[in-house]
Amino acid sequence: MPDVLPSPNYELWCYTPSFDGNIILAVIYCILLGGHLVILLRDVANFGIPLLIGGILEIIGYGCRIYSHYNLDNIVVYTIQLVLILVAPLLMAPTLYMFLGRLISKVYGEGLAIRPQNWLFTGFFICNIICFLIQCIGAGLLPQESLSNQVQRYSYIVFAGLLFQSVIYLLVVILALLLHFRMRKSVNTLGSRTHWQAYLISFYVITILLLVRTLLRVIEFAAQPSEYINTQEWILFVFDAGCILSVLALSFIWYNLKPRLEPVYIEDLEYPRRNIFQLK
Repeated sequence: MPDVLPSPNYELWCYTPSFDGNIILAVIYCILLGGHLVILLRDVANFGIPLLIGGILEIIGYGCRIYSHYNLDNIVVYTIQLVLILVAPLLMAPTLYMFLGRLISKVYGEGLAIRPQNWLFTGFFICNIICFLIQCIGAGLLPQESLSNQVQRYSYIVFAGLLFQSVIYLLVVILALLLHFRMRKSVNTLGSRTHWQAYLISFYVITILLLVRTLLRVIEFAAQPSEYINTQEWILFVFDAGCILSVLALSFIWYNLKPRLEPVYIEDLEYPRRNIFQLK
């Protein structure tokens, strides 16, 4: 990748990235990720690893934006921040699927969720990888083209990846809602003690935050570079960084949900009495 612009008249940035604003965001990310890292090391909560990885990419991305404040013509740094901030939430998304699986296991809701669950969550992971590749290819090639038709083509590639990502989030919410309705009809005492409804509500909030952020980027890449959404940095700060930081903050409560370790006898309205033992 060249370090110089494709042509003298080609501009990477539609504005000068804020030095102070990006530093503040990077510091907040570091604080929240520090908290996640401490809990991960203490509780060995593997489902939080994707959050940590995605957050690290966000920090690197905003670090590149800080550097770009004084280096607006550096195409390599511009591309790094564009790609990392774009795909970081995709790397956080597996935490959603892993947490939902842990919640289903904790309340013994395997018989109430869509089956087979392994195939379902594997499908989400595969779709996530496809979205990741599409967005990386489109965003990685976007800054290297000076011709307007080529730029528009790569923008549409990213647009398609983001739209696909939005559909995945909607499907995850539908899956959780289906589980929610079925659980309300078949509640056992163990499920009541785990406050499963509160965890599901937090799951909805976090998924919707990711969806809002993704829809913002859909609008951004569908718009022309000169349009308002692409010329105002505060929109990125509020609807991208704000949503992702809220996800990192809210997800702390998920660590309170421990994996089930002991065999328990349960009864519900649809399934006979049985012994279940599952480590995670």
